[in-house]
Amino acid sequence: MNRVAIIVNEKLSPGVSANIASILMGQLAKCCDDIYNSHLLCDKTDFIHSAIRCNVIVLKTNLSKMLKLSSTIKKTNETNNIVLVIFTEEGQALNNKFDVYKKTITESCLFDLNPIGIAIFGEELQIKQITKSFSLLK
Repeated sequence: MNRVAIIVNEKLSPGVSANIASILMGQLAKCCDDIYNSHLLCDKTDFIHSAIRCNVIVLKTNLSKMLKLSSTIKKTNETNNIVLVIFTEEGQALNNKFDVYKKTITESCLFDLNPIGIAIFGEELQIKQITKSFSLLK
């Protein structure tokens, strides 16, 4: 079984955290076919429901721990099969300016940017293990 963990900066307001979580989940779902069922899930009255196939948890932590986790996942990616997606203050500030955002990201290193959220997808026990020190976002 798989799991998604979305981790946001603990200093963000609840509304901003929710926005960042939705942006990260959207990108993660685009990268990982196993998160949602590939066919629509409709009830008897033809309303479409979310076809999520794994657990999703939203956590919070500080920037230092977020960067450390991102680096650890990147360094061990050959063996851990975890998918990592990052969202930054730079992305948040460039509302509806994708070309500028793309240029900023592709010309920068992670440590030159200001991450405000990350999302990870992988085997449930592995995700639980690497996120156990983070707090649940309330």
